[in-house]
Amino acid sequence: MKKIKRGLKWLAASVGFTLHLPLRRVPAGTTRLAAPSVRGCLPSRAATNADRADAKVLFIAPVYNYYPILIHALQAQTHDNWELLLVHDGPNDLGLAATIAAFNDKRIDYLETTLRHNDWGHSLRRYALERIAQEKSGDYIVVTNADNYYVPGFLSLMLNAFEDDTVVTYCNAVHSHRGWTHLDTRIARSYIDCGVVMARREEALSVGWTSPEFAADWTYVDGLASSYGLDRFIKVQQALFVHN
Repeated sequence: MKKIKRGLKWLAASVGFTLHLPLRRVPAGTTRLAAPSVRGCLPSRAATNADRADAKVLFIAPVYNYYPILIHALQAQTHDNWELLLVHDGPNDLGLAATIAAFNDKRIDYLETTLRHNDWGHSLRRYALERIAQEKSGDYIVVTNADNYYVPGFLSLMLNAFEDDTVVTYCNAVHSHRGWTHLDTRIARSYIDCGVVMARREEALSVGWTSPEFAADWTYVDGLASSYGLDRFIKVQQALFVHN
């Protein structure tokens, strides 16, 4: 019995627990641990999720001469602590600035670049990440497009999936490049869209948006996976995103 007690105390101490004994004897000659009192352990999943109820998610979205339906999707979210950095590719003469202003939502930051880049929005994403690093606070980052759609529970479900050591959560999608069919995403080229990926702020900024190629989505996701490991990715199995 003494050896068992010493062994249990050593094990608990080695992982940062305070284990209160004694052992409780029960009939039939068996020995069973009483329910221990634990201190100094990792926070429970429920407590972690409660903390994330206040988490701020930053969305980055390039746009060029089309209506940003993304705004409606974000305003319908059940988790309302978000901010959108909407960057237009060059000057806009179609009144988009007035359209954005009519939403009267302080969570939306609209910018226009002085020159048109015409590179699938990649220069705009890189610029937006740099601006976030310098000027904006937040906990998580989603890089997307202004014509994409998210179901109202997207933010809540993605945030709740994070655990203490998780860097990325991602979900399934309905994708226009696949004929509006269900995309069972995975961390592989042609099977992931950056719009389904939510990353912790510092890790996303560390990887950055580095590729000018059409498939820069994959370069970004692959950079997160290479830097932090797939064991720190968690998939949410629902299709929460529609690529338009």
